[in-house]
Amino acid sequence: MMALEGLDTESLERALRRAAAKRDRPREAALGLALAAVHLTNDDRPAARRLYEAAYEACKLASDLAGAQEAATQLSQIFLQDAQGREAADWGERALELCPSAGDTDHARARLLHNLAVSHVQLEEPARALQRYDEALACWRDTPAEAPPEARCDCLLAKAQLLCRLGRSAEAVGVLLEAEAAGFGGRLKHEALQAELLGNALVATGRGDEAIEPFRRSSKAWAELERPADHCRATLALGEALVGSSAEGVAGDERFADGVSHFRSYAALCRASGDIDGMVFGGWLVAKAYEGRGQMREAAAAWDALGALVSQTGSSGRDHRRRAAEVEAQGPWPGPQERAAALVRAGKYCRDAQDAEGELWCLDQRLKLALDGHQHAAAAQALDEMGRCLGPDSEHALTILSHRAHQLARAGDEAGACLAASEALALVEGESDLSRALESILDAFG
Repeated sequence: MMALEGLDTESLERALRRAAAKRDRPREAALGLALAAVHLTNDDRPAARRLYEAAYEACKLASDLAGAQEAATQLSQIFLQDAQGREAADWGERALELCPSAGDTDHARARLLHNLAVSHVQLEEPARALQRYDEALACWRDTPAEAPPEARCDCLLAKAQLLCRLGRSAEAVGVLLEAEAAGFGGRLKHEALQAELLGNALVATGRGDEAIEPFRRSSKAWAELERPADHCRATLALGEALVGSSAEGVAGDERFADGVSHFRSYAALCRASGDIDGMVFGGWLVAKAYEGRGQMREAAAAWDALGALVSQTGSSGRDHRRRAAEVEAQGPWPGPQERAAALVRAGKYCRDAQDAEGELWCLDQRLKLALDGHQHAAAAQALDEMGRCLGPDSEHALTILSHRAHQLARAGDEAGACLAASEALALVEGESDLSRALESILDAFG
């Protein structure tokens, strides 16, 4: 190898031109490889590609097979980074042909096979990609202990990702467990990726219960790496695994609560990163989780909170608050007292949503419930709120006031009954059965 140390780019270019002019192929090949490496280091891939292509030809003419292999390998890598899978595969095959045959234990050969597999993934040729991954893995498995474990781990992770994409999740689980056994070489990013892929593959194979621990590891690792988007995704997956695998009973309730907590964490992480859609989705997941669990009061509160959240984004949030009212009102509730309290809350959600029709329905249901239970004070309260909802000019104002006066009288509220009767009488035109009934209340309590 000729001494090229200390030569700057201009000096290398001049020397390369002189060697080409003299047809000094060995020197031209060495200078071309050196200059290409400089441009690659400076991230000038177009110049590096041009120089490696010329160096490849010079190496072939000089019978420098090692140099030709180096040029082909670098060209394959450059095209791979530029997402030009066909060119990457073609150069990778040339490099593989030039790779010294030292059995299937050669490190360089294994790396070339790995890169070829990635090229075939880009070309949407999964069968060919899997074949190359397996050939690369065969090299790593047969390599003695000095083989870098992280290289084999990289290959296993890449193969597992492809298997997951192809829906072959059961196979992916085995590959990912092998990657974990191979070790990550202290690389937390690869540990996070392996754990998340394993969790996804386990969920896809109906083993969501087993996916929880891998998702916990991946969420923690992404957080330590300060990768917000990845942390969000893993936190969401953990929440879904926890909620999806929560059975009945105390242990199931604890797991469900943990899952909902992670949905809330996901929403908070999205909010911190400015992902408004993710933040809203997190709130929606909380509400749907409670609803699916049959915890209607918590579900309604979550829908209401989501409505308030959405209103901060410029939208009204009314649909979410209407849903809160629907969930709250539908129950099921153990008894009339609990249903009445739920209808009060549902009415508030409708009022916040500016849904007068829904609020009136809740008030009507409260009135019927109170009348059926002979709860006159509660009936009067429902009528009072109904009157305020409709307004003093409503055609139903007189009916509501007179009915309220009678309910207050039956409840023993003398002052309230007299006030309601007086307000109703002010709306009565002429003498009638209604006016006489209202006057009787005043006579009794006035």
